Amino acid sequence: MVRGDAVQNKNGFTLIELLISIVIFAIVLLGLLTVVINVKKNNMKNNVRNLAVEIVNNQIEKLRSYNLNNVTNGCTGTCNPNNSSCNIITKYRDGNIPFGISITDIDTSTNLKKVNFTICWDLFGKRYSYQTETYINKD
Repeated sequence: MVRGDAVQNKNGFTLIELLISIVIFAIVLLGLLTVVINVKKNNMKNNVRNLAVEIVNNQIEKLRSYNLNNVTNGCTGTCNPNNSSCNIITKYRDGNIPFGISITDIDTSTNLKKVNFTICWDLFGKRYSYQTETYINKD
């Protein structure tokens, strides 16, 4: 007993429903991709900052092995990673990152010399810097 009405199949998806679900899925994936890119960017910034701190700590240890009178102002002025006389080029992943370093000291009349370190680098079009100080004792 077939009537004149077409038999309707209610078991599947229509093409419109499928296209709408694909668009929603694509929007969600784009949002997740943005999050992943930001996490990787922040991870790289932190890794490069840790590398800069390690470079400064190595420079401090080298400086502590010198005589107090031999410690003088070096690479003074504004920290600039593009200054070839005051930079340290370090390999990071598949490339090199230039770090600019600025070392200044403030003489005190005691047996200590205060030494200020500034290291800077450019990453993602922005300049970052790290600053620390130490005291060197006269041996």
